Amino acid sequence: MNGTTAELVNELDAFDNDPSPDRWDGLLRALSHRDRRRALRELRERGRPLALGELAAAVAAHEAGTSAPSTDRVRRVEIALHHVHVPKLRAVGLVTYDADRNVVGLAGDGPV
Repeated sequence: MNGTTAELVNELDAFDNDPSPDRWDGLLRALSHRDRRRALRELRERGRPLALGELAAAVAAHEAGTSAPSTDRVRRVEIALHHVHVPKLRAVGLVTYDADRNVVGLAGDGPV
């Protein structure tokens, strides 16, 4: 077993022994969709909060396998991020969202 697998197993053991299993269930549900994982990865890689449209373009580009996804695809991803994905990530404390500025950031990275 390599280090990564061993660490994962240890973390899963911690999940089972955690006094708040609902939190872990929520985290796992939040991470179950690839667009949410991709959004988190983009925020981490960029190292700064992103405007929702910029985040949507990055997620859509990855999904389409191109650096220039169609405007329609970006718009669909932006709508899904706004109405579904960002709220789910925010609910479990993984991201922050400034609705006035329409900016998403990783939780713990300071003010958005």
